[in-house]
Amino acid sequence: PPQLISRLPAQLSVSTIPAGAEVYVDGVLRGRSPLMVKELSAGVHLVRLVKTGYMDMSEQVVLIGGQVVRVANPLPKPASLELSGLPAGAAVTIGGAPYRAGMLVPSGPLELVVRAAEGTERRSVITAHPGSNTYALP
Repeated sequence: PPQLISRLPAQLSVSTIPAGAEVYVDGVLRGRSPLMVKELSAGVHLVRLVKTGYMDMSEQVVLIGGQVVRVANPLPKPASLELSGLPAGAAVTIGGAPYRAGMLVPSGPLELVVRAAEGTERRSVITAHPGSNTYALP
């Protein structure tokens, strides 16, 4: 019966690249990756990965009683971002977050959305590299 299965403990297997990230489950430090966290309740849990020199990663995972759920994440290096040539009054988001000059973003591909004051929208993908990045909008 489903009720019986949900009472079984769940397990969470966490690996990161690079290894050695602190693994928090629901705000409690459980150890460093790679790590197997046993005896977790079935349901939704918040997993946070923290390693000096890398961006923190957080994700919600759904654990099923009696099963092992695997979380494998490459940890991105931080990148700072400066955009030039923004139209006056435009609303800009990077990877879904409102743009701020010098904001920190994870390195890698990110969606850039520029919504002009008159309502037109331009979407593009930019690649942020570790360290400082400056992009000029056409």
